[in-house]
Amino acid sequence: MAVARTLILTALLITLAARAEAAPLQSSEFGESQRILHSLGGDDLRAFFGFTPSITVFSSSMPNAYWLGAGRIYISQSLINTARSEAELAFVIAHELAHGLLNHPSAAFAQSSASETALAEREAEADELALKLLKNAGFDPVEGAGLLERVRAKYFSRAGLTNWDLSVSRRVLRLRAFIAELR
Repeated sequence: MAVARTLILTALLITLAARAEAAPLQSSEFGESQRILHSLGGDDLRAFFGFTPSITVFSSSMPNAYWLGAGRIYISQSLINTARSEAELAFVIAHELAHGLLNHPSAAFAQSSASETALAEREAEADELALKLLKNAGFDPVEGAGLLERVRAKYFSRAGLTNWDLSVSRRVLRLRAFIAELR
């Protein structure tokens, strides 16, 4: 019952994010996101990724990011504000790009049609590929795990979102294992 409730809540949040009033990136955010995209994929993003990525920032008090298919990445302003470094923001972008590179379904479809185990596997696959992208681009992959830990502690633990808190905790442990393998 709790799993079903969590999946329904997640699908609702994704739907609201997709419909939320999306703000154009501020010039500093746009420049930073473009630098990150080009660091991860080189000069010809379409040739490297197989799609042309676009990043939209939406207003939300919860830190989150979504892959919506067709190269579209949505990142909440709250998550951008929580990131302490370019490497942390690069982890978020690389993770969402990894969903696209792995041909994962868009977030809204994935949340509504997959089991919790399948979703966790997709997240692990995207995390592993994101860490490889980060390492190849010269970013410190360790910083992504730090961002997730802060988000978990600040938002999920306090909000009583036990399933999300546990899910993020497991994800951080897997990230640390992937990082150890990369070294």
